[in-house]
Amino acid sequence: MILSENNDAAIKSAITSLTSNNLIILPTDTIYGIAANAKSDIAVQKIYDIKKRSKNKAIAIFVKNIQEIENNFYLNDLERKIINQYFPGAVTIILKPKKNKLSKFLNQNDDSLAVRIPNHEFCLKLLEKFDDIMAVSSSNISGMASIKDINLLQNKFGDKVNLVIEGKISEDYLASTIIKIEGEAIKILRQGKININKL
Repeated sequence: MILSENNDAAIKSAITSLTSNNLIILPTDTIYGIAANAKSDIAVQKIYDIKKRSKNKAIAIFVKNIQEIENNFYLNDLERKIINQYFPGAVTIILKPKKNKLSKFLNQNDDSLAVRIPNHEFCLKLLEKFDDIMAVSSSNISGMASIKDINLLQNKFGDKVNLVIEGKISEDYLASTIIKIEGEAIKILRQGKININKL
């Protein structure tokens, strides 16, 4: 099923899918993403399956606001400065959780998590109403280009996701920049929409 982000039923339908351990495709401030309930092993495993993604590759999470990051993750001064200046936005930061209640499949290499707050009205509304954390990965088969055409998304993944939400995405179609703080240095794990020089 395809719904517009402006459809009043979109948020409710998305929450129903997420709470039922099913996948949705949704627009973000960068690209279309495949999303699941981040607390569900079953749902997160479905993302790996649909993307044919290596278990060694972590999946990022979307949270609704900075306070949720403060409550759930350890932050040093530089991490806090970056988050306060650039979140919400197209930066993903690697953080250590204080107490991890999320799926163990999000990162099978260590106990860190890739955290982002999307600067996208629909995503933020959904996160607020869902009142939980989403696991989100790009809308593609692993190693291939992300798909930006809604009909191609439906054709490619429609039989494996409950809902496809059509909406506005970034015109430059660049993924987020992924960073990790090591000591006082900012390490770029993936160069994306945000230029590290601006950080």
